[in-house]
Order: sequence, then C-alpha cells, then structure tokens
Amino acid sequence: MFAADFANDPRQAAGHINRWVSEQTNSMIKRLLEPSDIDALTAIVLVNALYFDAKWADPFESEDTRQAPFYLENGRTRRVPMMRQTSFFPYLRGEGFQAVCLRYRYDYGQDAPRFGFYLFVPDKGRTVAWLREQWTPENWAKWHKAFAETEGEVQLPRFRMEWSYPLNDALKALGIEIPFDADRAEFRRMTAESKQTPLFIQRVLQKATVELDEQGTRAAVASGEAMAMSAVPPATFQIIADRPFLFAIVHEQTGIVLFLGIVREP
Repeated sequence: MFAADFANDPRQAAGHINRWVSEQTNSMIKRLLEPSDIDALTAIVLVNALYFDAKWADPFESEDTRQAPFYLENGRTRRVPMMRQTSFFPYLRGEGFQAVCLRYRYDYGQDAPRFGFYLFVPDKGRTVAWLREQWTPENWAKWHKAFAETEGEVQLPRFRMEWSYPLNDALKALGIEIPFDADRAEFRRMTAESKQTPLFIQRVLQKATVELDEQGTRAAVASGEAMAMSAVPPATFQIIADRPFLFAIVHEQTGIVLFLGIVREP
C-alpha cells in the first residue's frame, strides 16, 4: 500500500502502479495503467497480479519445430513455427472437437500442485466461437474426467498473446451493478467518517499475457448443451492446431481453470 497524488500527478501514480505490476509478473506486464486512466475523481486504485511460469514435463524438441500453414478465420493463411511431439497424452475425442493435455513439470510429492495445458481444437467445419459456447463449467467438469491416456501426435504453434479489456460491462452483466453507481455504492467503511464525497467503482481493467514455446508456458494477468464423448478412446490420435483454437491452464487436483484463452492468430 502506498499513497499517490492522483489529482496533481497522475503520471507518477501510474508509474508507481506499473512498476509494482511489472515486478509481480516478472516484467511480462510492464504497463497496466496509462496516466489517462487516472483523474481528479480517482480516490483508490486496487491492483492484483497473477503470474504463472512452468516448464513442460516433456519439452518439445526445437529441431522438430518447422514452419507450417495456420488457417485464419478470414480465409487467409500464414506461416507459423509449428512444434511437434509424439508420445502418450491424456486425450479426449468430443462431439465436434479434439482435446489433449500437455503436462507441466512438478515437484513430486502427495501435496505437490500439478498443472496442465489443455488444447481444444474444433473439427473442420466448426469454429472456435462455437467451441467457446460449449465450454461451460458443467461441460468442463465432465470433460476433465473423461481424458484417457492415449498415444498420439500433437502439433501446436508457438505463440505470445496480450489482451487488455475493461470489465465494467462484464461485471454488470453478472449482476454487479450497485458498486458502479455513484448514488447507490456503499464504501463508507473504507474512508474516514468525515469524508463527504461517496466512493464508487469508476472502472475495472484487466490485462493478460501468455507466452508458449518448446520449453513451457509463462502467463500473467493483472486485474450449452452437454457434449457426447466417445466411450472408448481411439488407439492413436493426431491433433494439429493449424486453425483458431482454445486453451486452458488448469490446476489438476481441483480442475480449477487459471487461464482460459483463444488463439486466433499465433
């Protein structure tokens, strides 16, 4: 916690906040706020950061990475560095998609946290937007239990993505409306009793960065109907992420999703 002069020196205040975010995310997110995000009405800025850095349990061999076409949603293609690996993976053949889990390295022990990178590729003729609609909490709970160890080949492009988005409308759509209303918000216990000007939430911003390569993944963030599945997994599989795909970074013991994203153009 530190004091800042939002009204008279928004640039310095934004600089202090951005330095803290950069330190917490190991420089993955260097600039969360602009000075223009702060004005004379700003009283408090609350910031949180989540940083994830993990290596693959079985890294991809760099010499196996080759340039390959990636088919964009606008009908065009672009060449991307496509990583390749053949091994045994947790695999799921869903209705209209394939999915595979790439495990991260972890410290062995009964209570050691384990994480996985789940790659979901829609079948040809399906879109990643359609796949995202199927990705409900109920379906994910079913899918997560249905992955089976299967031999196969995975082809996945290296990528780095950044995303920045205001969350006011999303939070209001979830029913969180009163805190954004200057006339109805109730935050008096956060300020001195003598302060007459009421507090309300002016804006909520979130910025996320995910970076994936042959060695592993780094990620940071600063603040349907049920699908049928094959009862018997195939003998082998091949999953090629050469078109827009969905991914999730998951805490395996609980199934909690830490990061969920769509890659439309690596």
